[in-house]
Amino acid sequence: MSSTSPKLRLDFDPSQMGILLGLRLRLAGVDGEGSSTVKAYDELLKQVKSLPTLEVLIEELAALEHEQWSAWASSLIQNETLSRSRVDRWGRLLVPYGQLTDEEKEQDRIWARKALAILNGKITA
Repeated sequence: MSSTSPKLRLDFDPSQMGILLGLRLRLAGVDGEGSSTVKAYDELLKQVKSLPTLEVLIEELAALEHEQWSAWASSLIQNETLSRSRVDRWGRLLVPYGQLTDEEKEQDRIWARKALAILNGKITA
């Protein structure tokens, strides 16, 4: 067995957990319950189970993106000359992420997905 850790992808589908558990049962049947292969597999399963779902990651990153945008927009509103319509439009969006409509949240999720795509490429490379 290799000593290097497997590379986990951020886009792991939790519905595949059943496949992983089935493979674990087969390993235990072939190698024995206490084998080093089964112990290593159990450790891998623990890591996979502790990963947040893709949807959770997207929401957390979207909330962070909204926080960043809010700080930037607030700074511009205070320090730059902007049109009244822009200040009014942005002002309605300067609320906590949880208070946005789903349509408004989707604008932040777009950037969250872009960040995850970059991370996914780095993690699995």
